[in-house]
Amino acid sequence: MHSITRVSHHRSAEIVALLWSIVGGVLLTILGFLLYYLGSGLMTTCPPLIWSGQQLMVVVGQSHLAADSLEIQPVNNTVFFRLSPKGFTARPYGRLVWRIDGLDARQDARLIWQIQSDSSNARQLPIRFDDLQRGVIDLRDQPDWQGYIVSLGLLVRGSFPQPLRVEHIELQPEALGVGALLDQAWQEWTTSEYWSQRSAHFISGAPYRALFHPVVMIAVWIGLSVILYGGFQRLAWPQHSWRLWPFATLFLIGWWMLDLRWQMDLAQRTMATYQRFAGKNNLEKQQAADDGELFNFLQKIRSYLPAQPVRIFIINNDEANRKLLRNYMTARARYHLQPHNSFAAVSDWSQLSQARPGDYILVLQPDKGTHREQADLQYIHQQHLLKWESGELLVESIYGEALGQLLRVKSS
Repeated sequence: MHSITRVSHHRSAEIVALLWSIVGGVLLTILGFLLYYLGSGLMTTCPPLIWSGQQLMVVVGQSHLAADSLEIQPVNNTVFFRLSPKGFTARPYGRLVWRIDGLDARQDARLIWQIQSDSSNARQLPIRFDDLQRGVIDLRDQPDWQGYIVSLGLLVRGSFPQPLRVEHIELQPEALGVGALLDQAWQEWTTSEYWSQRSAHFISGAPYRALFHPVVMIAVWIGLSVILYGGFQRLAWPQHSWRLWPFATLFLIGWWMLDLRWQMDLAQRTMATYQRFAGKNNLEKQQAADDGELFNFLQKIRSYLPAQPVRIFIINNDEANRKLLRNYMTARARYHLQPHNSFAAVSDWSQLSQARPGDYILVLQPDKGTHREQADLQYIHQQHLLKWESGELLVESIYGEALGQLLRVKSS
């Protein structure tokens, strides 16, 4: 009986030691991350984000490169450009700095952005003229400047005495206090990533450059808890052999925490999907999808194509984004244009020489014409010529808009 009581007391002591190790590991992990980011860690993890004029994506306006800047002529007294896709967590970046010539008091300038968890609703911030002149704006006081930013741009409307000349735009990180860091940790642990083009069950675990990445924090917590429990066991029961079940329990708790977060993320994705697509017919679902804008454009393109399947060369004419967007944009275009016989793997413009009279060429411009001067495929309307570095093709324009242009190959 005395032996059984001693074993029971020892097991209870082990459980208490394990619980203290769990709590101690949590506290040390949080403290360690906070101290790191209160020091120099924030600047290391979140370096300044810099965009040159060449990296801008002009949505409204006519642009061309001029020396080390991008010159943008307004269209209908409006200029709107986005910074090239470079997703980032908003909170560490509290200061936006730019060098843009051509802004004055007669213009309405607004910063426009979208966040990952609610990408269908754009946020905007009117920029005061004093801030325009200084070329600096403080974003920390803006309640909507939070979450994971997936799109950031500048909208300028009004009178333009001269074109805008954009040389440099920079987002600079600024120090965060303890409260802001803890709130950031909560946001990173609870915000859904929504769907990506990968597996329906895939999540990256946290936003890009997350400060409190769940996988990293769990790994650190497991390590610290193991050390604490090992220390308790060595000090309290030096004569006892090591028992593996407490260490396995710590590992499984960490695993379960990550799995629980994954399940919560999937649940949030499911709710967002329901709100986005529930009760809609097939056409409305296509229009509500991520490529809804491309789908609407291709529906117009389809109306200009014959009823019988024809050959279509689908290409991406934007030099800056071709490598990034070609596969997705052209693949989706090929899918939406079925049953037409589409060739969406144009890797060399010389392949266009295989086009025959009556074939079609669909030129996609995913940034809506931003870098037309940089693109090495050009359509000369007056001569009905599609030209590239090593050749040309006689074509006629069937339909075109900002997102792309449909051409038909003519006989010589």
